[in-house]
Amino acid sequence: MFDIGFTELMLLGVVALLILGPERLPAAARTAGALLRRARNSYQSLKTDIERELAVDEMKASAKAMQEPLQSIKDTAAELNRGAANLRDELKRSDPIAKPASVAPAAKATAAEKVAAAEEDALALGPQVQAAPGSDPEPKLKADPNKPKAQPKPKVQPKPKAAPKPKPEPAADKSEKAADDQ
Repeated sequence: MFDIGFTELMLLGVVALLILGPERLPAAARTAGALLRRARNSYQSLKTDIERELAVDEMKASAKAMQEPLQSIKDTAAELNRGAANLRDELKRSDPIAKPASVAPAAKATAAEKVAAAEEDALALGPQVQAAPGSDPEPKLKADPNKPKAQPKPKVQPKPKAAPKPKPEPAADKSEKAADDQ
């Protein structure tokens, strides 16, 4: 900060001693030290405040910079969703395998009816269906869904626990009883 060497400080001290005298020099040194401390603290406080404000400004700028890519990602996602909806609608219109709307009540069939229909389809295909290598060549059909299920076994009630045994009395209590009996 200041380019003051040891000799300049000695000269400054001698001049201060001649001007102020030995009685007032210690009080003047304390006052100068306190003023210097206040100036240094004020400088540090100002520096910290400026750095904090700069950091806030940088954070605001980076948040603003992040909003632009975020908005472009949202726009792209919305565009993809619209494209997917259009594609889905196009597939529904051009699907030759799709069943006509008059067959819609079949979709409300129960699970048992669906299983039965799937089994009939599998039996109708018969030899056309080839078994996977290493698997059973004869496909096994599932149990009849109309057959009643076996009733679960009733739960067994746990046996009641026996009452706890009384604890034996300590030896010190026995000796006291023996003394009381005499």
